[in-house]
Amino acid sequence: MVCRHGIIIDLALVGFLNGCLRQAACELDVRSPPDINHSCETEGQVQLLQTQTRLNNLYEEKHQDQPGTWTNHLSIIATTGCTGSTEAHSLTNDLIQSHGVRNLLEYGKEFLKGPTKIREFRRKYITHEERNSTFCFAPNGTALNYSDDPFVRLQQAEDRLQGKIECSNEDVFSVPTLFMLTVMDEWQGDNVTKLLSFMDPSRSAVALWKRKNELDYLICTIHDCLPRPEDTGYSVDGSGKQISSPCMLRRDLNITEGDMKVYLDPDRLVQALARPDFWADGEVGDELRRRYGSRLGRVTDDDAWAFEYSFEPAAMETSIKAWSTMLQALGVLPNRSIIEAELRARQIAMSEPMRQHNHSIEIYNFEEAKAVLVDAGLEHLLRY
Repeated sequence: MVCRHGIIIDLALVGFLNGCLRQAACELDVRSPPDINHSCETEGQVQLLQTQTRLNNLYEEKHQDQPGTWTNHLSIIATTGCTGSTEAHSLTNDLIQSHGVRNLLEYGKEFLKGPTKIREFRRKYITHEERNSTFCFAPNGTALNYSDDPFVRLQQAEDRLQGKIECSNEDVFSVPTLFMLTVMDEWQGDNVTKLLSFMDPSRSAVALWKRKNELDYLICTIHDCLPRPEDTGYSVDGSGKQISSPCMLRRDLNITEGDMKVYLDPDRLVQALARPDFWADGEVGDELRRRYGSRLGRVTDDDAWAFEYSFEPAAMETSIKAWSTMLQALGVLPNRSIIEAELRARQIAMSEPMRQHNHSIEIYNFEEAKAVLVDAGLEHLLRY
């Protein structure tokens, strides 16, 4: 029998006595030794242990150059708006599946936004008549839906990963499985404290994704109408007249940097660029480092996408290292050959390298902003 991702399973159906846990997708033989007491609890423990061993073996089949082990877990990309997180989530998902690992959240990253957002991503990314928050069907045909409460949804995701929710069309122990989602910096105060307390390091992994160029980040937040500590600028047309930005919809309108520019307040520019990183700095960052230690990986967009802006070998090497860090932080043992093949395939699909935005075109009062940045020792942020 061939499961997803080409992993071959040729073993028999696993069955837990007295209905402990039944698995049906890609079938595993995890019979207990004859001297084991066949109580429901003992049988379940033995079979889960043997299933874990089988998952480790499956995982190593994809990583023969590096041994590894596998435990189903939540994989969390912690980031902010205006970091290219949608594209990062998409490529990470592709790489994860190329590594022989299944991602249960296959239809979009906005899992914690609620069923409405989930429905939006289903409409955008998959064709399916059932456009609601149903994630699977129970053996009796009952639709199982995600809760409106984000923390209940997280618990449902955890329960799916550990086989505590039984789906007729899903076997989380047939192949290495994770549940990848992206969390943004809207998690403030008590909510972020509750989120962190939910994240058990033994069953979760975290990668920090950040936009490296703070000037690019600031310009994006202005055009996207994202909250900022103070009014640091606004969108303008080519003549400098203030205009109402279409905010995030501008991505679908094919607006160029010449069509919509940004005016930056020179008196507030330097302060605006000195923003703290929500997930890496302060109490939140300290808590993540305490929980995850060296497992906590940090990746910047500049490094991850370097291969798209230059076809030079050095750029490819930078990107391979960045995506390796991303996968490692999310609990997937990176395979260099798989990553390089994926990135090179994307290069081949491009006729030429992408072009970085030119700040002298994008910033309406460029010379004024440039003088401020030079005086502050921040000229390295400029491209012109």
